[in-house]
Amino acid sequence: MIPGSKTHSLTSNEIEKIIALGFQFEGIATLYEEFINTNFPNFNLLLFSKLINDILSPLCHTVVHKFIHLNNLATPEIHFEYYSDDCSDEINGLALLRIFSWQNGELIVTHDYFRLPASVRGKGIAKQVFRASLQQYINMGVKKILVHAALKDGGYVWARNFFTA
Repeated sequence: MIPGSKTHSLTSNEIEKIIALGFQFEGIATLYEEFINTNFPNFNLLLFSKLINDILSPLCHTVVHKFIHLNNLATPEIHFEYYSDDCSDEINGLALLRIFSWQNGELIVTHDYFRLPASVRGKGIAKQVFRASLQQYINMGVKKILVHAALKDGGYVWARNFFTA
């Protein structure tokens, strides 16, 4: 069960812990916590990064790339990327891309890409990732989750979780 909304203000100490998990920040040069707290209030990026890393890292058998792109555009965005060297391999690849953005004054999250190694599909991993994500979406006041269900299991997985076209 997902509890109600929680407030959070990201700190520089938390940024250091995210970097210690192996994530690289890209986009803006400094003051990551200020950018996130201003544009994406209540996003506990440390908890989100740790949960995603804890769920996905045991599934990787190659080098893992972890990026958080902070884009200070007319409408600010965060691109959260987690992928293995073999991410394009349909059997062994692992990849996750989430885009947090503002559209017409509403916070939107786009589930742009998610691939799990075939050996772990159907074992509840996607559900764990979704649960970890959903609490942050509630905290941040996300109004819409856009999904792109193009991979083999995508449409089935999203439909089972009550998403509609």
